[in-house]
Amino acid sequence: HLSLRRQRQMCIRDRGWHIQWYAHPHHLAQIAHVHHQTRLPCVLDHLAGMHAALPATDAAWLALQQLAELGAWVKLSGWYRLRDQAPYAGLTSNIQRVAALAKDRLVWGSDWPHTAFETTAMPTYRSVWTPVVDALGEARAQAALAAGSQPLALIHISGPTRQAETSDAVFCLKK
Repeated sequence: HLSLRRQRQMCIRDRGWHIQWYAHPHHLAQIAHVHHQTRLPCVLDHLAGMHAALPATDAAWLALQQLAELGAWVKLSGWYRLRDQAPYAGLTSNIQRVAALAKDRLVWGSDWPHTAFETTAMPTYRSVWTPVVDALGEARAQAALAAGSQPLALIHISGPTRQAETSDAVFCLKK
């Protein structure tokens, strides 16, 4: 019989779903290894974790390049989670570098409801959209916005264990 993990892989592939990762840069090599083995499509949330303090020579950039070559998408969102503050100018070069690697596999999301903030301190839509336009220009930013406007359904599949700081939970978005 097939292992539970293999059954999940087949389920994801057969339904045309993808895996969404919210990971830190030091997890990207492990994620690249998983995707090299499974060839499942994925989205790396919050700029793939490539935060403002990440050195340009960090090994995570190579892992992100490998993931991009495997077809990974990157979600442009969650700037406030990436060691910068509004207007997020400290992330401009990282947004540009990630976009150069991911090419047309960029998707933008507002990250609403912004769970890291008190309700009285919520960032405005404009404040989380502007960094995308500033880094990529209006046309490319609009393309990322359009990629994120497709109707999707969220499905959560969860396993009973955690290994090496990454969860066995899988969040899939189905078109």
